[in-house]
Amino acid sequence: MTKQLSKITYRNYCITYERRPIPTSAYDWEFAHKDYDGPGDRRNGTGRSIEDCKDQIDDQIESVYLPNTLRSRISF
Repeated sequence: MTKQLSKITYRNYCITYERRPIPTSAYDWEFAHKDYDGPGDRRNGTGRSIEDCKDQIDDQIESVYLPNTLRSRISF
């Protein structure tokens, strides 16, 4: 049995925690953009923690909005 314990919003993404009945906690946190449109839409993922999910969300947003040449010169 799984149980949803928490839900937060970060940069238009919803992050949820749901303990899964598997031996690892690597997939207990998931995130998806509020406009997530199913398979093919890459604005979703899983992580070990809220911080891990936030880092992945930041990476997704930065990869869409910053060209590679600028990204390498900016420290976030």
